Amino acid sequence: MLTPKETGAGGNARAVPIAYSALCESGFSSSGSMAVDATMAFCWKPTAVATTYPLCDPTHHYLLTIRKVGTTVTVWKQDIALGDYTTTAATYAELLAEALTQFAGAAKGYFSRLVIVESALDYTSFYRPSGVVGGLWTVANLGSLSVHTLLDFSDASNLGRDTSGTSPRGDLLASAVWGADTWAVDGGTLTGTGGAGVTQYVYTDMDSIPVVGTTYTLRYTVVSNSLVPGVSTSVLGMSSSSAYPAGALPSTVGDHTVYITCDKTTQDNDIKMYLSSQQTSGQIVIDNVSVEGPNPVNKDWTLTAAEQSTDTPTNNMATLNPLAQSNSGTFSNGLRSWQVPSNGYGCHACFGMTTGKWYFESSRAGGAAGCVGVDDRANGINNAGSVGSAYAYGYYSDSSSHYIYHNGTVTNNPFGVVYSAGDVVGVVVDMDLGALWFTVKGVPVNGASYAEMEAGNTTHAAATWTPDRRTYYPTFGMSGGAVETVYFAAEELHNSPPAGFLPLCDASLPEPTVPDVSEHVLSAVFTAPVDTPKDITVGWNAENTDWGLRLKNLSSAASWRYISTVAGLGYVNNAGDSAAGVPKVALSTPVSVSGSTITLPVNLLVNGDTYAVEVFRVGAESGFNIVPYTGTGVVRTVAHGLDRAPFAVAVMPNDTNAHPWPFRTLSLGRTRALSLLAPDTVATDSTFWNNTAPTVTLVTVGTNAAVNAVGNKYQLWVWSDAGPYREIYYLGSGASGAGGVFVNVEGTPVSIVFLKDADGAYNWPVQWGVRSEANPINEYIYSNLPNAEASETVLDFLSNGFKTLALNGYNVSGHRHVGVAVVRNPKYRNAY
Repeated sequence: MLTPKETGAGGNARAVPIAYSALCESGFSSSGSMAVDATMAFCWKPTAVATTYPLCDPTHHYLLTIRKVGTTVTVWKQDIALGDYTTTAATYAELLAEALTQFAGAAKGYFSRLVIVESALDYTSFYRPSGVVGGLWTVANLGSLSVHTLLDFSDASNLGRDTSGTSPRGDLLASAVWGADTWAVDGGTLTGTGGAGVTQYVYTDMDSIPVVGTTYTLRYTVVSNSLVPGVSTSVLGMSSSSAYPAGALPSTVGDHTVYITCDKTTQDNDIKMYLSSQQTSGQIVIDNVSVEGPNPVNKDWTLTAAEQSTDTPTNNMATLNPLAQSNSGTFSNGLRSWQVPSNGYGCHACFGMTTGKWYFESSRAGGAAGCVGVDDRANGINNAGSVGSAYAYGYYSDSSSHYIYHNGTVTNNPFGVVYSAGDVVGVVVDMDLGALWFTVKGVPVNGASYAEMEAGNTTHAAATWTPDRRTYYPTFGMSGGAVETVYFAAEELHNSPPAGFLPLCDASLPEPTVPDVSEHVLSAVFTAPVDTPKDITVGWNAENTDWGLRLKNLSSAASWRYISTVAGLGYVNNAGDSAAGVPKVALSTPVSVSGSTITLPVNLLVNGDTYAVEVFRVGAESGFNIVPYTGTGVVRTVAHGLDRAPFAVAVMPNDTNAHPWPFRTLSLGRTRALSLLAPDTVATDSTFWNNTAPTVTLVTVGTNAAVNAVGNKYQLWVWSDAGPYREIYYLGSGASGAGGVFVNVEGTPVSIVFLKDADGAYNWPVQWGVRSEANPINEYIYSNLPNAEASETVLDFLSNGFKTLALNGYNVSGHRHVGVAVVRNPKYRNAY
């Protein structure tokens, strides 16, 4: 199997890296009029989000396309059409702002690779599927497109500069040596050595005579510079054949871009870079020299108060998450700063930590106190000194106090040192060990050292816990009026982290073990053909691999059909027939399989109705298995075959005996169970699992008849996080809409297979990405009822999780919500 870094049939995961973006939160403008038909394509990560709009995911970058045909505008996110509207824009900048306002509510964010073509195209001209990572869309080469405008944001001094039509041209030539100084050319690297003599030139040979009055772009990198000027003060400059108004060329080490306005036609067809060598000594090394142009038509944009960034679709960085705050503070600085009007506010980052070693920093301006740490929910650290969650650890400091706050209690007082406004606090987190340390102004506190952190020595740690794959988030709280600024990216950090501890960005994540979810799970929607079986094609050889299937008629009331190769393709378990218990029953015509094609018989379908089907591949790599066993009436174990402890277990009948389908997740504990067939609250009964957690090899079933009656046959459905499955667990906040809970599931949801308010008598909602391809997620259906599909605004899907928008069944205050999600990998993704 190709990994995202390999090349082959599908190429690289991201074939075209994007180096720069422009963080623009104060507006933009462009000159000139628009063509009648035009297309604009660009990447965008929003920094102002509204949960009711389709483009509301601040955790990653969208790949957007805006097509204008006359006055009709169509907008796509990746390959999904968001809709049409009638434009009133007069310029391309107005069109961009108008489209984003239409589908996002605001036009603030990180913009990268903005392309305008003056013809009507669609997304396929600018983006393509990865070919390696399932579901990932990537930027494509522009090829032969006739580009009107290209903003690549590579020039920090002029972010709105149009670089269209400026393909590199010119070859580097070393001129004859005059005097003692020399230029040497080795490939694309120049070395100039100073000495007594006259000016020395290196030519960039043009393929046409430069045009008077037009502008060229000279790009180069100064690798090193030890030149010492003598009589002349211009140690590096341009020849008189082209005017460079600023005098000497920049010669400091680093990348440089300058614009050259040609003042006369030359006969030698060149742009000249010279070394003023009169009584000059030392050496300068220059690399990556190119001349681009001409670009006679000024199509530059004006980006008000924008700044260059390296947060791009191919280098996604963590920010604060406006969808995960306990109250409504004010965000700025590209979601890297946050201000609160009063106490009682807390905010997460959008980057969850489940495994691995991580480092981040923060500092505050103003305010009397602050609290920084980690937490598993948005309101755990909710103001200066209030850390109410059992899984939250905060380092609090005011002018005189400094301690660790945990679960509403001061646990280490005093701790470390007082940190004040302006001090940089570093947070060192080892999720594999379950340990947390802090630094202030780059110095470990509480007697800790970098050597201890690197060795996993927790003697001087601020807090320790038992790792349980719970997701923790960087979390911040402060007193009213303060502004908290966070530093997640490597280039933003003030201090080096301990060895092995990584900055919070996608590049730090491990390569995915399952690049393509479709090789393990199928989620599809189809219309039943008339009196004809329906073929379903999966991404693996279903004839020689076990699998489980779930089928639901969305158009009308009908039971859920659970069918598997393990239970036999001539049998079905019908969820929804009875809340008390459902047995396995025979089908009049069995399901059949050939190669990768599964054929559903006519007797399972109603002509013309819409169906959703899910097929789950069995195997340790897939993270899913179905295991048959026979009850003994006494405590027994069942080998689950997943090579790691499963986070979710369900038991269904494998004979004609009716049982209520017990279900448990890791977070529910060892003595509790829900029924997949009923809306009941969680039952506490040790006879389900004998008060025993699953191990890496075994699931223990107790004496309860629902899981282990003498002689009854059962099928054990188990899920682990080895493949595309992730446990859902969160506590409800009791708020709807923007106040809902952000739930990290370590990847973009493909589907919510099971979701249950364990503490409330609510049904089991199911959501599929194939039914709601853009936010908000409205279509839902209950997995415990035979009802038809309904519509209500219930969730937003995000690139690494989801946001609850509804209350009952989704976000009841203080209630535990549990379930199973199918997700794409967390490293390579698009905004949802």
